[in-house]
Amino acid sequence: MNYISILKCFIILTLIYTCQSNPKASDSDQNLNTNPEVLASNQAEAFPAWDSLQRMLMPHWGKSAFWNNKSEECAYYESRFNGEEMVQFESISTVRKVNLSPPGSDVPSWVWFYRLSPADSTWPVQEGRFEAGTYLKPTYWSRDYRRVGVEQYGQAASSSAYALRTIRGPEIDGADSSARSESAIMADQLHFLLRSLSFTEGRSVSLPIYPHTRRLQATMPPALTLSIVVEEPQNITFLEEDYSTWLITLRLGQQVIERYWFARSYPNTLIRWESMSGEKRMLKYVRYIDESETQETEQPFFTGPWSSTGQ
Repeated sequence: MNYISILKCFIILTLIYTCQSNPKASDSDQNLNTNPEVLASNQAEAFPAWDSLQRMLMPHWGKSAFWNNKSEECAYYESRFNGEEMVQFESISTVRKVNLSPPGSDVPSWVWFYRLSPADSTWPVQEGRFEAGTYLKPTYWSRDYRRVGVEQYGQAASSSAYALRTIRGPEIDGADSSARSESAIMADQLHFLLRSLSFTEGRSVSLPIYPHTRRLQATMPPALTLSIVVEEPQNITFLEEDYSTWLITLRLGQQVIERYWFARSYPNTLIRWESMSGEKRMLKYVRYIDESETQETEQPFFTGPWSSTGQ
């Protein structure tokens, strides 16, 4: 009886240890880990979005002397959809460097603000704030769905609660309680964020990215695991202008869903962009505004700190 009791205890302890140990991944689990549509929430701890992307970025991109006495960049794009020119509006991309320090402060607090006004009015106007430190890390993001409502992540004039999504509109108003990380990356942030890539041919990274939609939704769509790939350099021509560019692809598995062509020369302006839906943007021209001219801007581009600080 004593022998049988000892044997039973040994078997029970073995079962407990086996249940607490990490099991070997099954075939289905292995397929899930490599599935490009796996939700970001399943990989949040192992692959933080910002940490993954940061390894691909160029440090101190925004500290170049190129920006001395330049406070704003405006890029104008010809927009087409399935080859047809969208003649109603241009797409306009605006980048501005702003000092958010309170009046009288001797310590500057520089940030980058970015805004994209798409030619296609069914897409929202997108704007946000990025750190002006070592890397262009996003700390605020907003989408204005033009008379339908506004979607915001964080606060325009502060760096708090970037993970908090709030929505305002005639039919929906309040906070979205779904979980996100302070290191979340939005797909529409890539138009500006990828300008600071280190641009090494063949490099790639996979990370969870939240897609953006044409319509304001009460609940934020789940993130997808997408890959950013630095392809080979390409020369492209538009309006009799030749551009030497880096081609960057955004992939869902093997499917290319977006293509970006960035100038190889600093400040790596976006020259061309295409999506799998058939929408295209091609750079027409860029203008830069001196700091002295910024104060004379009649209407601020940004609804948050630009209008409140007088920058």
